[in-house]
Amino acid sequence: MGNAISTTLPEDWATVDMVAQHAYCPRRFHLMYVEGRWEENIHTLEGKDVHRRVDRIEHLLPETRSPGGEDADPEEPGEPDKSGKETETDDADPPPEIARSVSLGCEELGLMGKLDLVSADPEGGEAVPVETKKSRVPNTPERSYPPERVQLMAQGLLLRAHGYRSEHGYLYFAGSRSRVRVDFTHELESETRGVLAAVREARRATVMPPPLEDSPKCWGCSLCGICLPDETNALRAAAVADEVAANRGEAPSGEDGEGREGEGAGGAGSDVRRLYAARDRAMPFYVQEQGARVGKSGERLTVTKSGEKIGNVRLIEISQVILMGNVQVSAQALHLLMEKSIPVVHFSTGGWFHGMSHGVGIENAYARSAQYVAAADMGMRIRFAEGLVRAKLANQRALLLRNGRENGRDDAVAALAKRLRHKENRFGSLTE
Repeated sequence: MGNAISTTLPEDWATVDMVAQHAYCPRRFHLMYVEGRWEENIHTLEGKDVHRRVDRIEHLLPETRSPGGEDADPEEPGEPDKSGKETETDDADPPPEIARSVSLGCEELGLMGKLDLVSADPEGGEAVPVETKKSRVPNTPERSYPPERVQLMAQGLLLRAHGYRSEHGYLYFAGSRSRVRVDFTHELESETRGVLAAVREARRATVMPPPLEDSPKCWGCSLCGICLPDETNALRAAAVADEVAANRGEAPSGEDGEGREGEGAGGAGSDVRRLYAARDRAMPFYVQEQGARVGKSGERLTVTKSGEKIGNVRLIEISQVILMGNVQVSAQALHLLMEKSIPVVHFSTGGWFHGMSHGVGIENAYARSAQYVAAADMGMRIRFAEGLVRAKLANQRALLLRNGRENGRDDAVAALAKRLRHKENRFGSLTE
């Protein structure tokens, strides 16, 4: 599933979620909001479940009513009212107004976002944002992480732009059912504005940032299977080492079959962390009942015939929808599938392919343009094929190094290195 908002949002604007994602990891931001890549895992699904109640109904932020302004009470406390009696002074503070799922935007900041909850005091002109997190309170001195504080500060900037005083906010951790106060200091505001400026630059970037190095953030990231942080860093380190060796007139690592100290055959380097990529459990959904109709109900697809429901499935379980023959699909279901980047494939009753309905799945026009240029260049196609073969062999080598047994692992890795050199020589002769 891509991020549809990034295709319609002006390039010099950002959302609060973009700010939070970039503060968390610039590479994750690029994958999500430039390339439109997305995968679910247990953490993202639990987060959506926690936010479902908050996002159910959108509220409007109440207008501020400053004392002495147009909305002020014309009768001062303690003075006679129209009946001649003195009004009683009420020492009790008025209850705050709670607004949920508040959408705000500011052209001056170039920022928009949906706030989970706002506790507003229109009389006093103060508003306090509350951001919900599905996890427990982290064991850090601030009892929160920097991306969470930056995200909350961005919400405070939006509230200030709409006339409210916002000096602090709260992070509500659903896992431990506790709130953590975050003061909006000058340092935090400066950091947040810096991240906001970096987001605008990152939206125009055509090159993906390097992955984080040995970061605990990667363990729970749903995009680790696409990002491959340790594998990418290992290959980058090997390339740098080979370049240094070439400058010294030495043979690149692995060519003599002997690795450096602490490495296996072929210059394996340090052990790569075992990352568990998100498992794609989605499957194709076939509808073959002639005269059936596919509709939607919330986050589910329903299949009916003659007014009777004959099947249903959750969207998260579908990779594509296959319609065979005389099967109708509602506009609402089609729009939802396009929004979720789930293709609808149309076949005849006998299985002849007619076409495909799909949403806008490409986020980066630069990447698509470069793909067409590469497809027209024979040398580029050969180099791409070479890179594909190299990547396949390198992945096999990585699997052997991770999971192979000691007695046969080194021989297998050395054999792969030999085959890789043979492929390099063969492709080199083709490109000359």
